[in-house]
Amino acid sequence: MADKLMAWSQGDPASIVGDYIHKWELDIRREHLILSGCRDHEAFNGEIDGDSRKEVTKWMRGVSYNHGFQCKTFHMGVNFLDAYMTYYSGQVKLEDFQLLAIFCLFTAAKIEETDFSTKLSHFVKFALEDLTTDADRAQMLSKIKYLYKCFQHELLNMFDWNMLIPSAIDYLLGCFERHRMLTACKSRVEFAHFDMDGYQYDNTGFFSQAASLLHHAVCEVESLKFSNSQLASSAFYRTVMTHESVSEVPFHPADVQLVTGFTLVELGECLEFMSRFNISRSTVLSCAH
Repeated sequence: MADKLMAWSQGDPASIVGDYIHKWELDIRREHLILSGCRDHEAFNGEIDGDSRKEVTKWMRGVSYNHGFQCKTFHMGVNFLDAYMTYYSGQVKLEDFQLLAIFCLFTAAKIEETDFSTKLSHFVKFALEDLTTDADRAQMLSKIKYLYKCFQHELLNMFDWNMLIPSAIDYLLGCFERHRMLTACKSRVEFAHFDMDGYQYDNTGFFSQAASLLHHAVCEVESLKFSNSQLASSAFYRTVMTHESVSEVPFHPADVQLVTGFTLVELGECLEFMSRFNISRSTVLSCAH
């Protein structure tokens, strides 16, 4: 990283950033291959509609926050939920939708949370609340555990046994990394004098603001009209590129594509969708990244 930043600070920004953008383009292509068939907003036109999805994803967001999960865990859980609903459109009953959401979030937590030791029974307490005897609760829990095993198998088959799907948070982190490098490159700072860890965004909470935008946006069924990379790029633009006070280095429309992989024209509809969410730095949701 040090060698790359030193090279960037001594060369032409557009040409040197090119190799980094090439990786970004590969990431977008990988996203398309893995998730293009897993995000269909039409899957929520039946008994489980967009309002049902919004209610359960907001609930997932609250569970994630209360358990101190990373941002990516929540987003991965939502991606699992949308993928399952797309593949099994019309087959999930409304009464089972919250249980499905917990299966998705629990699976994401097992993948992403390094110190995660919570048992499934803790997450499905809501399904046991109305049962009066220990025998009934044990029977229901046994049934839930069996259903979860079936769910895991179905999910693994959906993604060809590759559960490390690219989330919107992954793309958002990439945007901030590229913008950080481009800032250093444009201002011709030497690596020795460029504090990577103390970068201005880390201190001003712009990442948290952008992540909070994503946290709210993905709960809307309309978000399924866009890819994770488009959502992340639009959240980045809304919170960083539109704030002149963020950086002393001037930015131009062409820089948006260098940083995100998309032009403003390509992001137009997604940016319009994002404009409905007004998240200030004073009201951001705290999340680890």
